[in-house]
Amino acid sequence: MAEEKQKGDRKTETLTVRISPQTKFLIEFLGRLLGQSLTTVVERALAEAAQRATFMAKNGTQRHWSDFWYDSEAARELQMAGEPNLHSPYSHRKRREFAEQLWPFFFKDKNCVDVNEAYATVLYPVIDEFKYIYEEKHSLEDAGRAMAKYLQDAGLDPPDHAFWSAAVRARALVYGADVVSELSHLVDMAERDLRPKK
Repeated sequence: MAEEKQKGDRKTETLTVRISPQTKFLIEFLGRLLGQSLTTVVERALAEAAQRATFMAKNGTQRHWSDFWYDSEAARELQMAGEPNLHSPYSHRKRREFAEQLWPFFFKDKNCVDVNEAYATVLYPVIDEFKYIYEEKHSLEDAGRAMAKYLQDAGLDPPDHAFWSAAVRARALVYGADVVSELSHLVDMAERDLRPKK
């Protein structure tokens, strides 16, 4: 369980993990050798490993941890859920799909690459409530209105209604066209496979 603590402007996290006696010894050994605290040894080792850990993203760009870092945990979670290489849980990926459909509430533009941190920090922790509205009423409009009110209640100006409503409709049309195209392709393949062979 991670526990967040604040000391002035500094934030730290306490993380409890189980490690083998040998791993514990390695940390203590390095700490003594380098004259560092156990925390510093672990932090530096992780930072060095993270700097080397890069991968090719789905859009063809080379990415690493700094591309996913936001001060807000909600924004980080939303950003990571959009990258297949990070193997996010199914529930996180479904939340990301919903957020992309209503992108003006979560992202800076329709490409859904950069998270709108101010909005995501407020909306993402309760995103399942808005997903439920959409799933029950089959209406992105109703979910959007609920999110706009939630942002207002939190003291934030929501995206302009005319803008987000039009943006959501445009994305739905494109997404719908992609689905129709894919279904049509699958039907053609099925029909070809079912044709009697001469």
